[in-house]
Amino acid sequence: MAAAIEATGRTTMVLVGIETAICVAHSAIQLHHAGKRVAVVDDASYSPGRAHERGLRRLADRGIEMLSTKDSSTTWCAPSSTPTPTPSTTPPRICPLRRASASDSRCRGFDRRYRESGR
Repeated sequence: MAAAIEATGRTTMVLVGIETAICVAHSAIQLHHAGKRVAVVDDASYSPGRAHERGLRRLADRGIEMLSTKDSSTTWCAPSSTPTPTPSTTPPRICPLRRASASDSRCRGFDRRYRESGR
């Protein structure tokens, strides 16, 4: 798996998943130790009871960024008048808003910037 991730050339990893305190946390910590910039989408991850909050706190204490679904979609699918993200913040290939509306102008701007980046 590590070789496949390295082969992408990506430096930023955005994680979501079940069991924030175990699966998401272990993946995020390993990627962080490998020198990747890691962000966990806190409202798209889950653990039952208080384990979710403890897992998020554990990750934040290690310098892993926390984002909400809205933060990630508004940051990476911003209107096309916003500057192109720097390489360290290059968005994921699939725009989260694409699922909501294929005609959303924020996603069209995202798509154009993504194509121009050559990724």
